[in-house]
Amino acid sequence: LEGVPRQRGVVGLDVQLEVVGQAVLLEEREARSRVEVVRDGRTIAILEVIHVSSNSASCRIVEQTEAPQVGDAAIFTAVAVPPAPAATLQAGGATRLTGVPRTENIVSGYVEFQNVLQRDLTGSDLSSLQPAIAARILVKNVGGSGGNLRFRDRIRYYHRDQPAGASIESGEWYHRLTELSFVVDTMGATLNWGVGRLIAPHMIGVGIVDGGYVSYAFARYLRAGASGGFTPDRINLSLSSDNAQLGGFIAFDYAEAQLWRFNSAASLMGRYQSGTVSREFLYWQNSFNYYRRFAVFQSVEVDFNRDWRRDAAGEAATFTNFYIMASGEVTEYATLDLSYDSRQNVRVYETKEIPDSLFDDVTHNGYRGGVTFHLPRSVALRGYGGLRYIDGRRTNRYFAGWARAARLPWRGHSAWIRYAYADARTVTGHRPAVTYRFPAGRRTRIDLGGGGYIYEQGTRVTSSYYANLGANYTRGRYFASGSYRQYFGGNLESILFFLNVGLRL
Repeated sequence: LEGVPRQRGVVGLDVQLEVVGQAVLLEEREARSRVEVVRDGRTIAILEVIHVSSNSASCRIVEQTEAPQVGDAAIFTAVAVPPAPAATLQAGGATRLTGVPRTENIVSGYVEFQNVLQRDLTGSDLSSLQPAIAARILVKNVGGSGGNLRFRDRIRYYHRDQPAGASIESGEWYHRLTELSFVVDTMGATLNWGVGRLIAPHMIGVGIVDGGYVSYAFARYLRAGASGGFTPDRINLSLSSDNAQLGGFIAFDYAEAQLWRFNSAASLMGRYQSGTVSREFLYWQNSFNYYRRFAVFQSVEVDFNRDWRRDAAGEAATFTNFYIMASGEVTEYATLDLSYDSRQNVRVYETKEIPDSLFDDVTHNGYRGGVTFHLPRSVALRGYGGLRYIDGRRTNRYFAGWARAARLPWRGHSAWIRYAYADARTVTGHRPAVTYRFPAGRRTRIDLGGGGYIYEQGTRVTSSYYANLGANYTRGRYFASGSYRQYFGGNLESILFFLNVGLRL
């Protein structure tokens, strides 16, 4: 390895890092190294090494934009250790990594241009055009400081040929700065912190904050911290100094290498609108995973009611949200998942005057279950469905299923068939769809498909069908995609065109 703590490997489906051509010899103090999973020149996931051996390493996923797959490149960097000789030659000619610190900036992310054109064909002249520029940039180890600069932004212009109402402009700008922060979140470090517009780790249910956070590891598996600042405007994420928030958290994370992992995190949060309480609540989540064969996740929220909230609720504390989900491998070829969802809208200061009939107190209360079959020759089947209730009465039921063949009829070709059904109190809906994907050259993939929307309301049936053509192109760091969809019949009759061109950094 020539004393450089970086090496490429191949990621296995079980997130085993199998290094090609070299032996990986990491000391115990370096066992929690950081791994970047790279596909087509871009980072799609960050892993943490939790166990090492002579030629492989087991990792857990810290964050990801896409799931790692066999064949993805993996670049690992040993965590920094106290100064030592640059590299020591071991028996057999292998080189032991000594955690040589890196000082260069590492830039990743993308910048892309998007455009959506919708042309109305019903004669209502409700056509629109939506050009946009989006970017997501990560600069690691800024100036050798060990800190990371993060930036996510999307600027969109919405032009309507005919506004839907007198109060709506024919052209509007939307600017959503989702993140602009500087964070120091070194894996395994005792002290982590961040400032700017960000989402604070472990402060679940809080969302974006203009402020900062700090966290401290009291032990290897125990961490606590606090977050504070202001909540941006909910519509356009503009700066706002009226809605302040402050809270703290404690988190426990224990993993038994290659066997199981348990995680528990609790956060206590308060939001205040111009000095008046908006919401004060406790969020608590727990998760348990056993070697990819079984997993369970549970979360609950408890609201503490003061001032106007106490008058509205009539009690000092209320359980406002509960969710639990379990999934497991039934056989080698089948997995089962079940969940209960009792999450609901929660009133805050801005919504306290909205009538109950419009606020819709309960939105998710119900059950859901599904089963997935993984068959030979890259064939997969999945079906799932559920029931929802309001005040103990069933309000709707739904079902969806799909079938996928990844090598139909040849390698690189694939096909999907989907169907969704929903039966609500006033309407029944059906949504069939089919897609066929095939390569058109080494860098281009083509999608052909179609589907429909069919709604039954009493004796009345409305339907609209569509045909879709899409293409994806990649060349090194450059990528482009586009799609053309045309709707036939019904009040959806229109043409929808989407274009996306970008650069990976």
